[in-house]
Amino acid sequence: MDVLSDVLAVLRTGRARSAQVAWRAPWAQEFSAVPGSAGFHVVLRGSCVLLRPGAEPLTVNTGDIVFRGAR
Repeated sequence: MDVLSDVLAVLRTGRARSAQVAWRAPWAQEFSAVPGSAGFHVVLRGSCVLLRPGAEPLTVNTGDIVFRGAR
């Protein structure tokens, strides 16, 4: 196994899910809190802005990965 698969296996908190989506500007997506869940998002093409509570907006570009920890 690769390192990412090992990390995900250790962090597994529920049923695995995946989806590939293609959004075109303008768009927005809010990810609701799911107790005990963790996940990640990979930007395959283009860029977007990640809005985080209490923090400055963060530009995320092609190849960047955003991890969302368990709550």
